[in-house]
Amino acid sequence: YSNQPADIERFRWLRREFLLNNSYGRLINCLYIRYSPYMVQLASKIKYSQYFFRALLYFPLNIIKILQRYYK
Repeated sequence: YSNQPADIERFRWLRREFLLNNSYGRLINCLYIRYSPYMVQLASKIKYSQYFFRALLYFPLNIIKILQRYYK
């Protein structure tokens, strides 16, 4: 999502509004911070991983868009 800053902002909004406000969310955020660089490094070695992860995040991204309409 590096070439789509609006989508990155949506994920940041989710983290700020929901994840960092409770202990489980903070745990998820800590795990993400710890393991995402390693996952990105692994994914960069797989030919079509970019398409796989975009497809994987398509549904959550649309849920975030719906949540933003109601929580702004």
